[in-house]
Amino acid sequence: MLLMMLSLACGADSLGNSADVEAVTQLVQDELDAGYEGWDQLPGYEGVIESSSVHGSHVQIWVNEAALGAVEAADGGDMPEGAMLVKQGYDDAEGTDLGNLTAMYKDADFGWFWYSESPDGEVLEAGDASACSGCHSAGQDMVLVTTW
Repeated sequence: MLLMMLSLACGADSLGNSADVEAVTQLVQDELDAGYEGWDQLPGYEGVIESSSVHGSHVQIWVNEAALGAVEAADGGDMPEGAMLVKQGYDDAEGTDLGNLTAMYKDADFGWFWYSESPDGEVLEAGDASACSGCHSAGQDMVLVTTW
């Protein structure tokens, strides 16, 4: 279950100082603002799909080139630095009732950096979110949606 509010400084203990957390948060936000909707979707996960996760009854998932390259290489290794996966949650099958937007970004210093924002853009999670890593620890390199 996602926590409703987590200040950026809360991630500082395990991720370094709060300035570092804020810098990676800004990097993630810049990537999202640049148009993640133009990224690829994984085969079998195109469009709005049904979900049983905490992300909403339906989701849409995008991956950047680094993440897609790792999946397509199918070598079983970890995702590379710079890999990013984005999941838009919806409360309907049509994808019109927005839920939270979440992202996981593979940072050179922090490992997986977790990010979540509300439909109105309020940051809900940024940094080392145990609510995210607790569920995702079951996935290959913390990625639950696919294996490679």
